[in-house]
Amino acid sequence: MNLKHIEEFKDKIIKLNGWVHGIRGNNKIQFLQFRNSGRIVQVVCEKSVLGEVLFEQIKVLRQETSLSIEGKVVESSK
Repeated sequence: MNLKHIEEFKDKIIKLNGWVHGIRGNNKIQFLQFRNSGRIVQVVCEKSVLGEVLFEQIKVLRQETSLSIEGKVVESSK
């Protein structure tokens, strides 16, 4: 699946392959900028949902790291 038609999957769980474009956050939440097919989406990673081990792995990701992610597509007004 690619991001070109992500709007069609609103409120559905999808799996994407792509690259880390950037990351920021704190000790409770990380915002991962994820790139695929020339588009970028924000992936919200919450420690309370992912657990300590996975959350800590996300915090140390670097730009251009390739990933496969799964989650629910949610539209944001921002």
